Amino acid sequence: MTNTEILTKAIQKAVESGWMLQGVYSAGSSKSATKYIVDGFEPKLFIFDHDFAKALWGDQRDIDSPMSVGPRGVVSIHNLRPWQYHLQQMVIAEDPIKYLGEHLNEQ
Repeated sequence: MTNTEILTKAIQKAVESGWMLQGVYSAGSSKSATKYIVDGFEPKLFIFDHDFAKALWGDQRDIDSPMSVGPRGVVSIHNLRPWQYHLQQMVIAEDPIKYLGEHLNEQ
């Protein structure tokens, strides 16, 4: 997948979960808003947004998985919600958009 395809898919998923980039569009126009956001904004302006991450990965802790092993070591998810874990990993990833694309279906 290209970066544009990853961003488009991520934005569509986030919008379907109720995310809105403040001041950009109103609810009900998500298809045109997705194209507008992908074409008009630097991805770093929204991919590291807490609300965007919450819409993608959720806010519920996974009780069945007390530990999660990441590429940089072991992270206890008792202290992190899914969106926090993925956002943290995306920030330290060499290619944040690639990380985003590889973990879009996790929730």
